[in-house]
Amino acid sequence: MTPVEAAVLIGLASWRLWRLVARDDITEPFHSRLQGWPHRLVDCPWCLGTWIAAAVTFSVDQVHPLPVPWLIAGTAAGIVGFTEMVTQRLTEP
Repeated sequence: MTPVEAAVLIGLASWRLWRLVARDDITEPFHSRLQGWPHRLVDCPWCLGTWIAAAVTFSVDQVHPLPVPWLIAGTAAGIVGFTEMVTQRLTEP
């Protein structure tokens, strides 16, 4: 797998995990426990998405060594934010 393919796959997987944590109804009990936290931290794909992309990248790197994990993590984080931005634009009424 090339670094570009890895970044895209990790970015899309990280975006889905971010959506699960931040937006999906199934995690509503989790959202209610975060009332005291700065909501922007969890709700922002650029903020939490970066941490999720880094965690996914370095988890993958432990199983399947990646050639440039820091670069892949940064690119994957950008994919999380960009994908959510496009999703919001496409779903606006």
